[in-house]
Amino acid sequence: MKKPIVIFVAVIFLLGVAYVGKVFFSSQGYFQSSKKVVFIYDELTPEELMETLVKDSILSDVSSFQTLIRLKNVKRFKSGRYEVSKGIRTNQLINQFRAGLQTPVLVKVDGVRDVYQLAGSLSKQMKSDSSEFINALLDADLLKEHRLKQEEAISLILPNNYELFWNLPPKKFVQRMIQISEEYWTEENLNQAKKLNLSKSEVYTLASIVKGETVNKDEAPKIAGLYLNRLRIGMPLEADPTITFALNLKKARVYFNDLVVNSPYNTYKIKGLPPGPIFMVEPVYLDAVLNAENHNFIFMCAQPKSTGYHNFSSNFTQHRLYAQQYRDWLNANNIR
Repeated sequence: MKKPIVIFVAVIFLLGVAYVGKVFFSSQGYFQSSKKVVFIYDELTPEELMETLVKDSILSDVSSFQTLIRLKNVKRFKSGRYEVSKGIRTNQLINQFRAGLQTPVLVKVDGVRDVYQLAGSLSKQMKSDSSEFINALLDADLLKEHRLKQEEAISLILPNNYELFWNLPPKKFVQRMIQISEEYWTEENLNQAKKLNLSKSEVYTLASIVKGETVNKDEAPKIAGLYLNRLRIGMPLEADPTITFALNLKKARVYFNDLVVNSPYNTYKIKGLPPGPIFMVEPVYLDAVLNAENHNFIFMCAQPKSTGYHNFSSNFTQHRLYAQQYRDWLNANNIR
């Protein structure tokens, strides 16, 4: 009698092992593409995750998934943005959501002019909403630590495309951006800013004006030198990009009646730098300010024929001639 019992137990054991093996190595995700993205907004129970995965056509073998969850005693699954491979093993799928093994998303941190626009852009690319990003960017303790006004907060961020986790909390996002910014501010760059009698945020603000003046990066140091000359002699910066920022204009041409706008960003009426940057600034424009050309130019005017470059002068008589040439070209080509 003992031998049949042993055989029976062995068979049951082998069947159990075979079943567990089948469950562990069963496959999921028989969708058309090679991968599928799943967004999990909050921590989920096994039942809630199964409902989501069935809805997204991820689960092909629900019973294996349920059995393995019970065997592994999983209670919660982490939020995040997950890329699920076609034909993934059930055990791998569970472990991916259980451990929060996300795939980073490429986040564009660029193309905006202030923290409010940045927050709106980030909320479309990441989990948190714009108000959460605004609160993190304008956090009072953060601004106090870096000795910044609210208008200068964006100077903590260098534009680029960054690989980040979709559910990265806004405060950690800001910390990451500050870390990247601090890497730029080497001892050499800090000393150069000190020689110019400018803080880091003031360098950033001036660089944003330079960026607004030219798309030709090779001309940026020359323009930076001009604005530094104006600052030294107490001359208003008279920078058209600050007017377009104040009026939220997108047109190419600034008219005389635009120059009367009542704004702290009107550098035609108010001497010195505006309250904060008018663009996000790449390191190349910061470099242009820190390594500005040494010259005596205090006037510049865009060249006709859309060259993208400027004519520079050290006296108003010459500048007036350049300005008339440019106006004549604008009018001749009906550019408004």
